[in-house]
Amino acid sequence: MQRSQKPRRHGPYYQLSFTWRGKSSTRFVRPEGLPEMRQKVANYKRLRELVNEWVELAIELEKAERRRRSQGHGD
Repeated sequence: MQRSQKPRRHGPYYQLSFTWRGKSSTRFVRPEGLPEMRQKVANYKRLRELVNEWVELAIELEKAERRRRSQGHGD
């Protein structure tokens, strides 16, 4: 009786690892899908940068408004 061999994989392999709702996941990306996935990851990173900038500005605005109100210039 001969034991069947598992097929050997040939790389390179690309994978996307991420955490969503507290759960880590990994997805393999086929070489032909790599350019699109790289663009999606770049878009996501840019979105996060913009959201972080927006939050920082909102915090600064709130601080400025509080200072203004505490100096007796509020409406």
